[in-house]
Amino acid sequence: MPDYGKKRPHPASQEEFLDSLIPSYLRFDVDGRVLRCDSFSKVIAPGSRAGWITAAPLFIERITRHSETSTQATSGWAQAFIAKLLVEEWKMNGWIEWLKGLGFEYTKKRDYMIEALYKEFEILAEEAGEEENGYMVLRKQKSLISFVPPMAGMFLWIRMELEAHPRYDGSNAFELMDELWKRLAVKEDLLICPGRMFAATDEQTDEGARYFRVAFSVGEPAEVDEMVQRFGRAVRWSFNGET
Repeated sequence: MPDYGKKRPHPASQEEFLDSLIPSYLRFDVDGRVLRCDSFSKVIAPGSRAGWITAAPLFIERITRHSETSTQATSGWAQAFIAKLLVEEWKMNGWIEWLKGLGFEYTKKRDYMIEALYKEFEILAEEAGEEENGYMVLRKQKSLISFVPPMAGMFLWIRMELEAHPRYDGSNAFELMDELWKRLAVKEDLLICPGRMFAATDEQTDEGARYFRVAFSVGEPAEVDEMVQRFGRAVRWSFNGET
């Protein structure tokens, strides 16, 4: 894993940028079982609601038949806009340059939020411990939160260390997290998503209830600083009754 305390240079070339990307599961697929889903909504415009699927012809044919009897097609305006942009304006080199610049901006925003959390919760990078699964979990002993710095995307998943909560009894994670979530929304005016909203099934687990999902892709530095301070204030209130 990268050293998040070290400033990394912007990729100098398109080749360097492409080599830095996390490999797709398609690279390891030998049986045609992998379906890769990509979205223009995350890299061009949120309102485009357009994307594409890379998969074996068998799956594409079935998905096409299903689409014909359900959504039929994405917005014609979005299709025309994206096609004009990629085919006539940017072309492939321009598309890669756009992604390279976007990735650089997201990296800066991610690093800034992580540094702000370091300071607010007194997490020191040099005290990070290596997990047995190979991921570096940035966690100071007795810290109230922990997180794995994301290698892609635009969200940070923050785990609340409820074992340190004076009212945690091993089975009331939902109650404590809901209390904190309401405090964040009502008292601190923060819109943060409870992690259990993103569960793959209806089954809710104690572990899944411990997370918040935070977007690091939006907000200027001063806004991020204010958000992290409010978040820290609410967390300390929950754990210690302090502000």
